[in-house]
Amino acid sequence: MTLSVDPDQYLPISHTVGMRIVIHDPSDEPDPEDKGITIAASYETHISLKQTIMHRIPAPYKDKCVFYGNKEKYLVKSRTHCMQACIQEYNFARCGCSEPSFWTMLEYKQCDTTNSTEMDCLDRVMKDLSVYGTNCHLRH
Repeated sequence: MTLSVDPDQYLPISHTVGMRIVIHDPSDEPDPEDKGITIAASYETHISLKQTIMHRIPAPYKDKCVFYGNKEKYLVKSRTHCMQACIQEYNFARCGCSEPSFWTMLEYKQCDTTNSTEMDCLDRVMKDLSVYGTNCHLRH
C-alpha cells in the first residue's frame, strides 16, 4: 500500500508529518488514539500481523466485560468501551461527574478540567482503581 502525504496541508502546530493507521477487525470500531500505529513520512514501514481470538467466560471471572460481542444489541462494542464505561460509573458515583476523555454510554455530566476539586477526585478514583481493581457489573 502506498500512502501520499502533503506537508503543505498540515497545520503549522503539527510536530510531525505522517499518518496514524489502525488495523482492526471489520466489526470493531477503530481507535487510532489508543491502538494506532504512527507511520512517518519518507520511510518504508513493514508491519506483520498475527490474529488472536479470545473467548471470555462470564462473571465472576476477569473483567466482567463479556457481553460486547453482539454489535446490534449492545451499546458497548469493545472491551475498551466496557472498561471505560465501568470507570465512568466509578467516577460519577464518587465525583458526581465523568472523565471528559473517556467514552461513556450514559449521559453523565462531564468533569470540568479547570476545576481542581473535580480533577483531584478523578485522580483519586484512578489511583484507587489501579490499586484495588474494578468490580464491573455493567448491564449492556
